[in-house]
Amino acid sequence: MTSGDVASTTPAEPAPVPAGDTARGVTRRHRDLFEPRSVFGALGVLAVLCVFGFGLRAIDENQKTSGFDVGSAYEVSKTVSFTPVTGWSIDKGATLPGAVVTMTDNGVTTKVESLTLPPRQTAEGFAKIFRDGDTQNGAYTDVTGFKTFVTTGGAHGVTWSATGPTTASQNWIVASPGKEIAQMRVEGPASNWSAIQPDLDAMAKSITVAAATGGAAQ
Repeated sequence: MTSGDVASTTPAEPAPVPAGDTARGVTRRHRDLFEPRSVFGALGVLAVLCVFGFGLRAIDENQKTSGFDVGSAYEVSKTVSFTPVTGWSIDKGATLPGAVVTMTDNGVTTKVESLTLPPRQTAEGFAKIFRDGDTQNGAYTDVTGFKTFVTTGGAHGVTWSATGPTTASQNWIVASPGKEIAQMRVEGPASNWSAIQPDLDAMAKSITVAAATGGAAQ
């Protein structure tokens, strides 16, 4: 066998292929992932998922911790209800189902009570008892006179407020045509009052008081 025969039977080595050609498909796919349209599209989808996921979860957790279905009437008793607003949480330790609900927000405490007037007692006379108590309270330096207000449902009531150097309070009293009465009393730091006043006014105007079943107007 001649050297020429040996050379003719030796397998030919494959011609090298440029690296750019063999990796062209993979490189292109990697490059596409980092194109601006792909990146911003992915971020947009992620943002939408975050809004729906965390937003709905936050609303659900707020209702669980507050104990209120915000925006819906809350029944204090069979004759008294009101509509709570966002931010207020029930103080279960100071709440008596069927009689009084206590709630807090920003250091302020609000109680909505369902009461029955004593015989021969009027709503104004009942309110005067509490206003006189505020006048005698050493924490208050200024107690206003009675002011009338009307609830969203058309019921009439009276309100007054008391303020001091560090503490403030306000009361609203609404009576039914009978002897049922609702009292909303708020107490807390005077410095927080301006921030919560719109909430208080809205909840006070949402109070409803109905005569007890079978009760005659007196």
